[in-house]
Amino acid sequence: MNLQASLPVVTESLRPLKHPTALSWAGPSSEARARQVRDEVERSIEASQGLAGATASALVLVDQLRAENYQRSLATLAAVLLAPGLVAAVFSASSKLNSSWTDLLILLLLMALTALGSYFTIKRFFNADR
Repeated sequence: MNLQASLPVVTESLRPLKHPTALSWAGPSSEARARQVRDEVERSIEASQGLAGATASALVLVDQLRAENYQRSLATLAAVLLAPGLVAAVFSASSKLNSSWTDLLILLLLMALTALGSYFTIKRFFNADR
């Protein structure tokens, strides 16, 4: 059970102590002590509600950071795949590419080099922002 799920349970279990019927066990001689207990319970409930709000805010922030990292990874992947695709498109549209093994090897080598170049350029650019 995670922290955020347990906070409402704690809050609900402390809530009955705020009512006067729960203070009848103390008797007339312990009225001051009963008020102290009730005040402490109210402070505990307020603190647990504040903790629930802080936990929810932290979870939203974590979700946003995960989404940003995922989006950055997808953008890097798209950019790395774009450059070799452009090289392949240029070579296949060119009449210089015959059906020889050397032309195919050059094409694959250029595609790999542009992919690596794109990857390292993007990583350098994103690391400069941090």
